[in-house]
Amino acid sequence: MSRQDETTEGGRTLLPLVGQPPPERADAARNRRALLAAARRILNDSGVDALSMDQVAAACVGVGTVYRRFGGRAGLAYALLDETERQFQAA
Repeated sequence: MSRQDETTEGGRTLLPLVGQPPPERADAARNRRALLAAARRILNDSGVDALSMDQVAAACVGVGTVYRRFGGRAGLAYALLDETERQFQAA
């Protein structure tokens, strides 16, 4: 994947914004969506006590990727809340 592929969205080039993180790569965004979907399924099916980084990782990536992305269960829970809130606000 070229650098250009990493900074385009819908045929438009995304420019970096001062003070903001760089745009998310397509594969990283896909992994994030898959991890959050897996975490949501685990929470809905088995509750918060059953949520583990290993179980979330088993759905699509290595466990190291989950820890690198979220840091731990608290970071994963925050990401789930953040995504839900963003969807709510967009609606």
